[in-house]
Formats: sequence, C-alpha cells, structure tokens
Amino acid sequence: MILLAIAGGVFWHIWKVSKLEEQIQQQSTAHGSRVAFLSDSLTNVVHILDRKGDTLQKARQTIITLENALQMGLIREQDLHNKYLKETEIVASLQERIEILNKPGDYIPPTDGSEPVTPSVPLNMEFTDPWFYARVTAFEDRPYIDSLSFLNYPKLTAGWTKEPGLKNIFSRPVAEVYYENDNPYAQLLDIEYIRIDPEQKWYQTGGFKVGAGFVLGVGMVTTILRLAK
Repeated sequence: MILLAIAGGVFWHIWKVSKLEEQIQQQSTAHGSRVAFLSDSLTNVVHILDRKGDTLQKARQTIITLENALQMGLIREQDLHNKYLKETEIVASLQERIEILNKPGDYIPPTDGSEPVTPSVPLNMEFTDPWFYARVTAFEDRPYIDSLSFLNYPKLTAGWTKEPGLKNIFSRPVAEVYYENDNPYAQLLDIEYIRIDPEQKWYQTGGFKVGAGFVLGVGMVTTILRLAK
C-alpha cells in the first residue's frame, strides 16, 4: 500500500510536470511565430518548388490550445463573444502587398467629343487591367483618385506534409499552410496561421500515460514480491 501511495504521488507529479512542459512548448512556438509575423525583417514564409517546378509559398502552422491562445492574446474572448462563436478552430492572418509599377494608362477624352491639341486641366486618366482599375483626375492644385479597385484571390491550403525519401520515412509530418494567388501584382509578405488544438482530457495527456505506466509497473512489482513470499 505504501508503494502504491508513493506511486500515486509520483504519478500526479509526472502528470503536472508533463502538462506544464506542453503548455510552455506551445507558448514558445506561438510566441516565435507571432514575433516573426509582426517583425519587418523576419517572415514565416518559405519558398519551395513543387513537382512541376512552380514556386510555392508556405509557412508553418502554430498549433496551440485555446487557453494558451487567450493567455498570449492571439485570440480575444470578447471577439469570440461578439461573433457568436462558442469555439474556434482556425485563425489566419495574411500580409500582402499590391505593387503596380510602370503601368501606362489612357487619357479620357472630353465629354463633348472634342480632342484637345494639348492636355488641359482638369485632366482625366484611367488605368485598366484584368486585376485592377484606377481613375485619376488632375487639377491645377493637386491630383485626385476618383476610383481605385483590385481583384484579389488569395487561397490557403493547410495540411500535414512530409519530406519524400527513405531518410524521412520515420520522421513526423509537419503542419504547414500553402499560399496561392492568381493576381500577379499580389506579393505575400507573411502568414500567421493558428490552429486551435482541442483540449485533451486528462487521461489523454502524455503525462498520464507516463504516470500510468509507472504506477502499473510498481503495482506489478508489488504483486510479484507478494507472491514470491
């Protein structure tokens, strides 16, 4: 009985330590991803080539419990309440830049149909493209943007990847997210992709499994010693 009581105490201690280690690991990973996402010099994005030779952009997923996400400020409980969300699974943020350089436009002729020999103010201009439209009017004092619109189609594909080859046959899959965008003017700067890990039951944690194995081992040894007497 004394051995079982000691084993129970050890089991509880192992479970608590294991749970704390898991929380620290999750917070450390999430913090590193957050710092990279908010930094101007660091990025989570990695450029690779797919099997067709096309360039792909991907980033690691941050897998964290809802409790840790709330503690770190990655998710705000008030935001969940305002959106009528009882639970959340994915929180994704993108940093994109639309950059259009050296794009010629067209002068808009006067409404009366006449063609002036030299442009005169106000001068109307427009820029048309399958992916954007802009209209500008230049007055004597300054130009004005009359209209500016973009078509943007970002796509995220999240899943588990594993490097090919025999050397990686026993390696663990990695949670990653891939970015695609048909808009040629769109440039991806960074991705923050947070996956909320469902809270494990106490009997599903690694600490419980280790502790249960320890207690079971002590129980078996105690039984064997008792039978050997």
